[in-house]
Amino acid sequence: MRNLNMYGVLFFVVFFANSCTAATEKNDVMRAALNGYCKNKSQNVLQNTSISLGGSDDSSFSNLHGINSEALADAFVKNKTPSVIMPVCDQLVLLSEEEIRLAFKNKPNKPREKNDFFLDDEWASFYEKYPGVKGIVKVSQPGYSKDGLYAVIYTTSICAPLCGYAFLTQYKNVDGKWVFDRRELIAQS
Repeated sequence: MRNLNMYGVLFFVVFFANSCTAATEKNDVMRAALNGYCKNKSQNVLQNTSISLGGSDDSSFSNLHGINSEALADAFVKNKTPSVIMPVCDQLVLLSEEEIRLAFKNKPNKPREKNDFFLDDEWASFYEKYPGVKGIVKVSQPGYSKDGLYAVIYTTSICAPLCGYAFLTQYKNVDGKWVFDRRELIAQS
């Protein structure tokens, strides 16, 4: 019985250590992906749950040059259901999808300025509710290549009806640190 308990404890320790390593690695890739927003002086809203990449047959992801196909396939699988995004920095204000949606629902209290031709009432309402915020950022969970050398993250950023983009960004593990490798534009408005 004593040996059985010892194996149980050993299994738990190994399982727990691997879980912590995976969570730390995911957070490291997420920090690398959101680093540019964290260096910015202005704030952005970050949706607190991950987003999907769409269907695995999504034509937006065809003809990606140099993106690791294993990491991309893993990202599609890992992002079929939303998962929690942890805080990364003070410049990214975490909000739920519902809080973001509700910020667009009300009419703004103040009339728009004449030079605000790029805003509609929904965006004016959002900026009134969250003054000083530049826009909304949404990210996927990272997908990894089987050898652990590459990770990819899908990121969208929007700041008005005709101000937005979506990127698929690849990071490379260099001496235990995730560094930018390449970025592919998926959509832009």
